[in-house]
Amino acid sequence: MISDGRVVKVPLDREMCLLCGLARRFDPSEQRLLLEDYASAYRHSRDFPAGEAYDGHRGQLHARWIALELGDLRGVSILEVGCASGTLLSALREQQPTARLSGVEPSIVASSQARLRGLDVHTGSLDSLRLTYGAYRVVLSVNVIEHVSDPRHFLKQMANHAEDSGCIVVICPNGDVPSTELLMYDHLHSFTSFSLELLARSQNLSVQAGSPAPEEIGPFRLVQFRKGDGRSETAKCAIDSLRERRQAFLAGWQHLDERLHARIAQCGSRVACFGTGEKAMLLRAYAPRVWNAIDIFTSDGADDGQLDGRPVLPFARMAASGKPVLLAVRPSLQPALALRLHNAGFTVIRWDDLALD
Repeated sequence: MISDGRVVKVPLDREMCLLCGLARRFDPSEQRLLLEDYASAYRHSRDFPAGEAYDGHRGQLHARWIALELGDLRGVSILEVGCASGTLLSALREQQPTARLSGVEPSIVASSQARLRGLDVHTGSLDSLRLTYGAYRVVLSVNVIEHVSDPRHFLKQMANHAEDSGCIVVICPNGDVPSTELLMYDHLHSFTSFSLELLARSQNLSVQAGSPAPEEIGPFRLVQFRKGDGRSETAKCAIDSLRERRQAFLAGWQHLDERLHARIAQCGSRVACFGTGEKAMLLRAYAPRVWNAIDIFTSDGADDGQLDGRPVLPFARMAASGKPVLLAVRPSLQPALALRLHNAGFTVIRWDDLALD
């Protein structure tokens, strides 16, 4: 699956470095096509009802996290690389009104949407952003570096646009923990903490700080780099353990359709689905028999709509159907949600024991 929700029928083709734990998918021709696709067709609004609200909420969460990690941002110049439609920059503008915010985004559609929000956003790649724009105190990218074919060059370009004493901030999936980033076709790299440090050293950068994301954001990581060959030492990852956990994770998703469909069959042939976001899209891509058993969708705060030709209903109207409820939320959230729905009288089908986040 591509991370905007589209399904592509090609192998994931992952390989893993046995020194640093970096996982990658390597095919230069496919990478070139993917980069062209971002500039023309990437659906930043996503192909499901949760899209715009989801992006806005994530922007608010990330803005708070960034401010917590970086401290006082009053009057600070910030460049976001790969700013999409500007949801994070908008959230930063709301929370940090005196910060000087700019962005660069390759998608023509998304960058136009960002400018409609009143944001200073340049259409193009980071390479195309002239240094005459000036250096920035903070150069930031959120969930971009895993998509680029040459992360060394990408990090170098970020550093080129930062002040000498500035900060380069990268947020990306936390490759120390197997997660659904491994299922995303357009995630060309999965970075462990150690592989990020090696990457930084190759560009004469040092790791100043790093932290995992708050629980509500999920399995992601924020890393701060600064110019200069500092010798911060990130612990090497346990390669054998990480490889085994990744293999188990992928095997869980490989067999999820068969095992979860069997659970649905025990409760009846048709179900309602709670969740219209990324996990629902992953079920569509990797569990097609399960997906075909869904008649209706709902979520907290859902409005009337459609998803893949089937109705999305407010929760109260979905409840009247009397159907068993299949969960399509992060596995780590399923126990609490299942208890809530069970106490409300629903038959609940969960799968957190079959696949991980």
